[in-house]
Amino acid sequence: MEKKVWLKVILVVSLLFVFLFLTGCVKVGDTYMPISGSDISGPFDIIKAIWYAIVYVATLKFIKEGVIPLAAFMRLVVGILLFTVLYGGAHLARIPRNMGITLSLVITVISAVFIPDPVLITIGASYGTIVSLALVGIPLAGGFFLLRAIPTSGWWIVARIAVLFLMVTILSMMSPHVKDLLDVTVPALSSGGP
Repeated sequence: MEKKVWLKVILVVSLLFVFLFLTGCVKVGDTYMPISGSDISGPFDIIKAIWYAIVYVATLKFIKEGVIPLAAFMRLVVGILLFTVLYGGAHLARIPRNMGITLSLVITVISAVFIPDPVLITIGASYGTIVSLALVGIPLAGGFFLLRAIPTSGWWIVARIAVLFLMVTILSMMSPHVKDLLDVTVPALSSGGP
């Protein structure tokens, strides 16, 4: 890829990590109202005021009550993701740039506003599960590949034993977490039947 494209990708990923960090910093009981001008005394207060304004819009508290903070964050992230996908599709369909931006923005806003909070949280949990499985699965797949690639004779057997030990260690460390996951999501599987 070109250098400009990589810089844009790095910028978007960095902003998502900043949003993730800042969402963890917002108290659950906050009103999410932007800070008034008298509360701003330094540059960090300005950033805080901007963040509160973004979260206030994402929570949709001006439309409905009982907003879940995690759902507000997911609404932001899903909106960014949906706009990116729709704009890319409009670009591939050779729709003029301004029209593509307008269509993508309108569809994104409509979708982000009307997606229910439990669905947004489920989307986040699904992507989190996929990433977790990839983070565990990639080392295991690499271990299986190494087991196939390492010769079975001589001192190489020590390397095979080390790879096997590492794979068993990874699996044994994941076992309690998988059991907890099954207890929460699929009670029939974890308790032995209905």
